[in-house]
Amino acid sequence: AAAAAAAMRAAARFGAVALLGLLLRSAGFGLGVGSGRPSLAPRSAAPVAWRLHAHAEAPQPDADPDRPRPKAKPKAKPKAKAKAEQRAWQEGAEPRLLALELRERALPFKGEDFTRGVVADVLGPVAAVLSPAMYTALIRSVGETTRDGWRIAPFVVEYMSNKGDAAMAPNEYHYSTLVTVLGKASKLAEAMRVVWSMKARGGDSAPGVVTYNALLAACERSWDAARALKVLAEMEAEGVPADQISYATVIKVLGRRGRWEDACATLPGMKERGVHPNAYCYNAAISACERAGRWREAVGLLDAMRADGVAPDRVSYNSALSTCAKARQGVKALALLRDMHRSGVAPDDITFSVAITAVTRVGLWRDALGLLRQMQAAGFVPAAITFRAVVSACAKGGQSETAEELIEEMQEAGIAPTVQDISAAISAASQTANWQQAFELLEALKELGLTPTVKTYGAAITACGNAGEWRRAFDLLEDMRSYRIRP
Repeated sequence: AAAAAAAMRAAARFGAVALLGLLLRSAGFGLGVGSGRPSLAPRSAAPVAWRLHAHAEAPQPDADPDRPRPKAKPKAKPKAKAKAEQRAWQEGAEPRLLALELRERALPFKGEDFTRGVVADVLGPVAAVLSPAMYTALIRSVGETTRDGWRIAPFVVEYMSNKGDAAMAPNEYHYSTLVTVLGKASKLAEAMRVVWSMKARGGDSAPGVVTYNALLAACERSWDAARALKVLAEMEAEGVPADQISYATVIKVLGRRGRWEDACATLPGMKERGVHPNAYCYNAAISACERAGRWREAVGLLDAMRADGVAPDRVSYNSALSTCAKARQGVKALALLRDMHRSGVAPDDITFSVAITAVTRVGLWRDALGLLRQMQAAGFVPAAITFRAVVSACAKGGQSETAEELIEEMQEAGIAPTVQDISAAISAASQTANWQQAFELLEALKELGLTPTVKTYGAAITACGNAGEWRRAFDLLEDMRSYRIRP
């Protein structure tokens, strides 16, 4: 009752959406966490979120203490359950409601003073029930609710600082969350200023590895490799030990800027500083080689991983396969697939698709068809681009019937064939002088509502010419004129 009265007094300043949440809680109803929608299921006996309110009602004594009761079930891990409930609440409805209210009232941005006042008006009525963890969730939520949410997040941290409550003063995790919000908004300069202010404050606000990793992530999002290297050097100078996440982020941003040599050199450098690279670090280096088209270096990193006691995972192999596909190294891609099988790493749809691309680019149609069948046998549905790559490979290999069968499979899978797909099959028929199949494919193309191109007719005429059917070749020339296509 006291909580409901407090909510009513705050009605003039507090938004309707958040006020509804407070009234529901005061009436004994919960708010759903997983989906973000209110749930009108009554609360269970004194959950953690309810105990956060200072004026929660005390449990009523049993009216008949002597009555028989069913045997109580043993509680499994009560501490873990309470912790899970608290975390769900802290990351759930309360911060999202407050973030929604802040967004609606503070945006579009109308200046610092106006935003500062809105934050005070919204958070003031509920400040007594907000915990440090809930402030962290609020900073994250307000930054993710809209594109300009990053403008509000700094004022939430400022509000915490100005309260004068040492228990609620922002700590490293609050500032790190703010840095993350700014980084996702590509506001690297603002994120750096937050870190500088943390260093000036010191104490519990001093930046640690969590903060620096958030700043490195901001550098990666901004593609600022030079700044990322400076942040890494600053960590060493400040006595903050970089971890695997720090180095992996630096490797990723170096790869994005095409500095694959520096990315690979970071691996032995982190070993010298006592940090053993994990699969995430190696995968970032392989990805850097992939961007630069360095397939030998990418494959060599797989061997380096094993020598370092790190097992390559699916991401490792997929990146190396992609590098081989871009470099037209189909045979090497097949060798990687065999190695992947021996290592017990299960391929996924990306694995098959990239491998098929690799072998089709060098004309290995049999291998491409075999990989397509393996992909289907594994339960994966090939994408349109995968089907078309195999159709093209079979067509170039003169396998017109196989190409036609694949086109039929595409249709059964709900993939509409294109003019290029059918033209490729006609071209394959021309290689074997199969003019009947070329005509059938041409008619099928028209029935699909597609318009033949000059290449389509050229392939069909070639099929007729190779078969000695010159009259039919002239018929095709007349047909071209009906479509206003110049020979």
